[in-house]
Amino acid sequence: MTFAALMTRHETEDLGAFAALALDAGVTPAELSETITHLAFYTGWGNATAAARA
Repeated sequence: MTFAALMTRHETEDLGAFAALALDAGVTPAELSETITHLAFYTGWGNATAAARA
C-alpha cells in the first residue's frame, strides 16, 4: 500500500526502499509489476517508469 501511495505522489526517492520492504513482506515481483501497470493508467507514465526503475 505504501509503495502504491508513493508511486501516485511521484515520491521516487523512497520507492526502492519500500519495494524492498514489500518483497520482504511476501509481495512477489509480479505483484509489484501488476501494481505499477494498473496505476500507470491513473497516475501517468512518468510515475510508472519511476516506480519500475525502483
